[in-house]
Amino acid sequence: MQPYRDKIKVGTIKILKAQCLQNPPGTKGVCYWVYGNDKHQGYGFIFPNGNYDGFGVEQNKISTTAGGTDYDDIDSFFEEGEAGYDLRVSRYRFTNSVILSQDFINGVFNTALGIKKEQV
Repeated sequence: MQPYRDKIKVGTIKILKAQCLQNPPGTKGVCYWVYGNDKHQGYGFIFPNGNYDGFGVEQNKISTTAGGTDYDDIDSFFEEGEAGYDLRVSRYRFTNSVILSQDFINGVFNTALGIKKEQV
């Protein structure tokens, strides 16, 4: 495990280094959930377009639609280090994806993601 991963917590802002969920490289994502147990650890991130996903610590191979192989771990998608931290999001408590989507619409993540109110 790389040391910077231990620093990821709810409210951590990271930058994509690869396209993900219709977001180009360079897009901010903010961690809304840290999950895991003794066998699997991961982080939920939401992006400015409202799409969200979980990224595991382990490097897991996944099949692509083109028949190739890709990975779904956090290192494959995000630049190393943090791009910031949002105190408001740090107090966020994830319950389910329906509420997460509604909270996104209500602007909970706007400041962290650099979204102006009229963009949503």
